[in-house]
Amino acid sequence: MIIDKETKVCGIIGYPLEHTLSPAIHNAAAQYHKLNVVFLAFPTLDPKGAIAGMRALGWRELTVTMPYKEKVIPYLDELDSVAEVLGNVNTIINEKGKLKGYNTDITGIELSLADVRLKGKTVVLLGAGGVSNTVAFAIKKKGGSLHIFNREQRSAQLLAKRFGASSWSNLDNLDQKVLERRPYLIINATPVGMGKLRGQSLLDKKTVAGAKVVFDSIYNPTATKLLKDAQAAGCRVINGRTMFLGQGARQFELWSGRPAPMPLLAKVFDASIKARR
Repeated sequence: MIIDKETKVCGIIGYPLEHTLSPAIHNAAAQYHKLNVVFLAFPTLDPKGAIAGMRALGWRELTVTMPYKEKVIPYLDELDSVAEVLGNVNTIINEKGKLKGYNTDITGIELSLADVRLKGKTVVLLGAGGVSNTVAFAIKKKGGSLHIFNREQRSAQLLAKRFGASSWSNLDNLDQKVLERRPYLIINATPVGMGKLRGQSLLDKKTVAGAKVVFDSIYNPTATKLLKDAQAAGCRVINGRTMFLGQGARQFELWSGRPAPMPLLAKVFDASIKARR
């Protein structure tokens, strides 16, 4: 690909971004369709400035990751219906200067949990940030009884009230609290297990062993300590691969108007993960 004055720019903002594989899959998809587009990573501590830059420079799309999925909303012109309900966005599309926010995480989460029956079953959710909102929405749709734990109890409480969770609390004595609820499914929607927190888990092995299914939204690494502990205990484990590919494919379709080449995206994802081990 030759970058010229016609090249359109897409990218991802967040902090940190050492873990991101978004450029790899989006650039591969763009090349597959022979699009004159480049997708870059923009680690930033200034989300407001990044959105202003997008608007000023006419960038086509920005993917938004932690910790900015809620913080960028005041700087957008419009939200799609799903993003409005969820209160967070992971995709911003620039349509002739008008910035519209979307949430495609829901696509990835629903794909990840598609064959997990949750009606009337207890679900423990760790975290109350942007991804947690989407997870809580998905669990409510599937009829699960949700219990939310977060470092800041106030955030957990607000999320619980928003989506009708059965209980909420902070992370104090977390193992005891989780064991008391006897969850069928445990979901990690925090960054614990990736980046500088790689190799860590919020839960003890014995606590994890009490669940039937364990889902970690982290995709890099694909096998976090939480999932390794769960697998060793005989639980069914779901990593962030399907979620990442599902949401990324939907993002690509939104900004390009072309179908996402899923087999290629999966191949690029797996190769990128292998290269980083």
